[in-house]
Amino acid sequence: MQVLFVAWLQVKALTGDRKQPVLAIKLHQDDPSPLLLVREKLGGKIYGPYCHDGRRYYFWRLMGKSLYASLPLFADLLPECRKRDQFMSWIEKYGLTQTLETIRELERVVDAEINSLAGAEKDEKVR
Repeated sequence: MQVLFVAWLQVKALTGDRKQPVLAIKLHQDDPSPLLLVREKLGGKIYGPYCHDGRRYYFWRLMGKSLYASLPLFADLLPECRKRDQFMSWIEKYGLTQTLETIRELERVVDAEINSLAGAEKDEKVR
C-alpha cells in the first residue's frame, strides 16, 4: 500500500498517445529512489536523466500489461479525492472500465482457487 501512495502523490500525468493509456511520474534527478521503488513494485520503465529549461529529472512510464495489472490497485485503494476523480475519468476516456472489471474478476477467481487449495491442503494434513 505504501507504494501506491508514493506513486500516487508523485503522479504528474494520466495520459496516453491516443492509442494506449500511460501513467507517468517525473522526479528530480537528485531523488530517483521513489521511482526505483515504484518500478520494482509495479513495473514500467525509467527514462533519463533529462534536462529541460534548467530542470533535471527522471521520467517513469507505466503502460501495457503492467499498467493494466495495476488498475485495480489504484481504483480500489485511492480515497475519494480529486486525483481519484481524475483517475476514473482517465479510465473512462481510454475505455478501460471493462479491462478493470475483467482484472478484478480474474483476481477473485484466483483468490478463490488459492483458498480452495489451502483448504484442501489442511484437510490432507488432518487425515
